[in-house]
Amino acid sequence: MEERNATATWCPGCGRPGGEVSRCPSCGLPQAGADADRLRVVVWRLHQLGERQRALQEETAALRRERDRLLQALGHGTAAVAPAGTAARRESRPEMIRGVLLGLGSVLVAIAALIFAVVAWVRLGDLGRAGLLAAATLVAAAAGAATRRRLPATSEALAGLALALLLVDWYALRRGGLGGGWSDTAWWALGSGAGAAVAAVAARWLRLQRVTAPALAQVSAALAVLVVAEASWTVGVGLALAAAASAAVGGWLGGRAGWRGA
Repeated sequence: MEERNATATWCPGCGRPGGEVSRCPSCGLPQAGADADRLRVVVWRLHQLGERQRALQEETAALRRERDRLLQALGHGTAAVAPAGTAARRESRPEMIRGVLLGLGSVLVAIAALIFAVVAWVRLGDLGRAGLLAAATLVAAAAGAATRRRLPATSEALAGLALALLLVDWYALRRGGLGGGWSDTAWWALGSGAGAAVAAVAARWLRLQRVTAPALAQVSAALAVLVVAEASWTVGVGLALAAAASAAVGGWLGGRAGWRGA
């Protein structure tokens, strides 16, 4: 097609020479008329643009190879001059690593506190047990509040630790004999509800608590249904109502920018 032009007598359908004929002998496409002439112009223009695009791609590839060679000759890497939109991928970001380590540390501390609550019951009196657990919870909560502005990720981890220690405190109160007339299900329905309330208050400043609060609230609702329901069908109805309430609250929170992700 390089030797042809837009007005030559070649078939715009198959590209073969058509001569002075009304239809192409190869593909049968009509060769006369305004539409055929215009089609021939369009096909020729597309061919020209394709050739130009191919030449530009080849030139771009050659220039990039030359750029890399020159940068290596000057002792420089190629990542600093990567074109816009093609930033080098990193296996992990420092923020991600920091968050994982902080979260892992908080989980380990919470597990240590739970083990302490179990073991310390044998060695300490009631006042010592309650005092140590309450002090640890308050210290974690205060540290989380103090670091909220300058160290937000650390504050999130400490707040999660404080909430976990609060649940450990609730467990310790149960072991201490408080609520003796309650079943374990009722006790933890109240405890998870209290934790959800605390997380909802902290969620005004801490993002992770916006996920914890709905999760604990749904756990509390499910346990409360198990406490008050008697027959299996009442359990099903209660859980369905709890799910409907969760969906309604979720839809309402979805309209609030800070809670949309949770």
